[in-house]
Order: sequence, then structure tokens, then C-alpha cells
Amino acid sequence: AMSYVDEHIGALLQALRDESVESSTIVAAHSDHGYHLGEHGLWHKASNFENAVRVPLVIKAPGKPSATGRRTESTTELVDLWPTLSRLAGVGRPASAAGDDLSPLFDDPTQTLKHAAYHQFPACRMRLRAAGRGADFRLINQTRKMCNQLMPRQFDFMGYSMRTARWRYTLWLPWDQERLEPLWRAEERDCAQELYDHAGDDASDMDRYENVNLAAERPDVTIGLRAQLEGFFSIRREPPRSQIRQPP
Repeated sequence: AMSYVDEHIGALLQALRDESVESSTIVAAHSDHGYHLGEHGLWHKASNFENAVRVPLVIKAPGKPSATGRRTESTTELVDLWPTLSRLAGVGRPASAAGDDLSPLFDDPTQTLKHAAYHQFPACRMRLRAAGRGADFRLINQTRKMCNQLMPRQFDFMGYSMRTARWRYTLWLPWDQERLEPLWRAEERDCAQELYDHAGDDASDMDRYENVNLAAERPDVTIGLRAQLEGFFSIRREPPRSQIRQPP
């Protein structure tokens, strides 16, 4: 599959050269989601784990020699594509664009423009423990794929996830099937948290860094990340970049 895609990207770039439009054309290549190949006992794309959420993104922008062949460590989301490509094309940021303009990275790929990326995916058809004891969260990672053919009124939990340079933090909240929104102030016993340390992760091993949940051991980290995550999802917009703190 990779060789097939690589071949067609090469053919596309060659066509731009043949038509003498390479110097005036921006090319972006990306995937819409990752894919599990048995990691965590999961297959396909239905999860909040790195395997399903992280995707490749390559942009070729003419007139940006500082970015040619360079890689940036700055966090990027696919929602950033529209404002970024618009600015690179010289047409300005669209008023309705939800993402961030990351075009400054093409002048200096070493800078950091944003510190967190967000994602969400539900859990469905959860069995419950005895009344009053909360949900059996051991089943969350086994039920995500069951949401594919269900309507939102059938979701049981919503998993909200954020990724910083070092951490992936995921918060599972009970889902209000009538109001179609999470119960942000649910009892702690009815919620679950996941925290994974990505220190040293160079993306060469996709099954190494999200196997040990550190949420219970690192409340100093989860408290801050949870506040940032709730600030993003509960009001449906991200807090200003200046308010986002990077945990140690």
C-alpha cells in the first residue's frame, strides 16, 4: 500500500513539472486516520489511541526554502490545513476556519505554534456493574468498535483525548443520550482517565508508549490536562494558546 501511494505521489509531482506549474502549486498529502493492527487487541480505526489518531502530514510549498526537506516537532491537526494552505496561497485566513494558521512553520520549522491536539471517540454497548457501583471500565477498550453502526443516542460514554508533546490524556465521561452531550460533572466513580507518557517517542514504534496507564500515579499531570481538555470541549473552542500550559 505504501509503495502504491508513493508511486502516485511521484506521478502527481511529475505532472506538475511537466505542466510547468510546480513553482505555483502547493501539495498536501495526509491520511484521515491511523489504523490498528492488533495493538491493544484492536483492529481498524475505532479508538483514542495514538495508532488510530496520529496521521502523516506532508506539505510541499513553493517559495519556502527553509522548510524544504524539513520536519517540525510542532503539534499539528488536520483542522489546521484550511487556514494554513489559505495563508500559504496568499488569500488570507478564512473567517469560518476552525483551525490554526501554521504557515510560520515554513519559515522556521523549529518553532512551536501549538501545544495540544484533540480527538474524541465513544464507547458503546457497555455492560454495567451492580446498580450504584458505576461502569465496568475494563470493557471500554473492548467496546469502542461497537459504536460504528450506532446513533449518538445509543452511545454510553464519550472519550475525549488530547496529545501534547509528552502526554496523551483521555477522559471518559457518561453520555447523556437525550441531550447528546457528556456529563461533565458526573461522579468520579462514573468517569475514567488514561494517561500515557510519550517521552522519547520518535514515532518509530507505535506499540510502545500507550500500554501503561499512569493516570493514578500522576495526578499532578492529569489535573492540569483535564482542565485544558474540558476548557476545549465543553465550550467547543480551544483556549487561547497563551493559556495552554505544557506539563513537565
